Amino acid sequence: APGWLEPLDGKEKDMAGRATVFSILLTLAAVAALACQTATPATPAAPGGGDEPKRGGIAVIATRDDPPTTWDPGYTSGITLHQVSIGIFGAGNFVRQCREDVYRVCPYLAESWEVSTDLTQYTFKLRDGVFWHDGTPFTPQDAAYWLDLTRGAQVGDKTRPPWIDVGTQLVQKAEVVDGNRVRVTLKERVPAWLDMMKTATINIAYPRHLFQPKVEAGDVRVGPSDVGFVALGPFKLAKHEKGSLIQLRRNDKYWEKDAKGQPLPYLDGIDF
Repeated sequence: APGWLEPLDGKEKDMAGRATVFSILLTLAAVAALACQTATPATPAAPGGGDEPKRGGIAVIATRDDPPTTWDPGYTSGITLHQVSIGIFGAGNFVRQCREDVYRVCPYLAESWEVSTDLTQYTFKLRDGVFWHDGTPFTPQDAAYWLDLTRGAQVGDKTRPPWIDVGTQLVQKAEVVDGNRVRVTLKERVPAWLDMMKTATINIAYPRHLFQPKVEAGDVRVGPSDVGFVALGPFKLAKHEKGSLIQLRRNDKYWEKDAKGQPLPYLDGIDF
């Protein structure tokens, strides 16, 4: 409007000044109130008192879209897959980010490991009592097969591309050794390899007993959705209504326990 460009008179200047001061005071009051709220956060009491966690319930979480293609973690880094799939696949592989400090490496499907002095070989001792969602035991052969498949496959004229992840592509070979162990040999000396592999989105998502027959038959692009989402994580896929709902429910055979020896997860499920 034309009046916007006209100079203010004294009364208008005084009113504008008061409005500005009032706006600043309101802003400062809001900031102060927020600071008071966040400086001393309330700690909810545990059910019945004490430090026992509350078990059960369904978490409801928004997600952007359906996971892409066959839900394969090797070919996407997008949140539309990983926000949902980590509950199914588990948050890691041999190792994972520590819960109390995500910059450190903690054991996951491997309970321990040894590293050669030249930093080219990593030997992982796998946990006992880990099962795929269909009840099949998780073995060192499964772990070695997963690493082999992340580097691609060729069956006749059909090619499965390697993963987009850098850490898996540094592997020269993976072999099973005695004592429920897997020895991983790298192409070169990589001091930070464990740190690279702790990422929550690098998942052992290929059950060998279901994947291998399909790959050998020429279905080289088989993915988790093609084998019923059989994985190793704390939740199973219960329902997928495309474009609307993804339901995960507790995996009662999940191996992990909390510091007091209580089975995880605490939740009964998650609805995305």
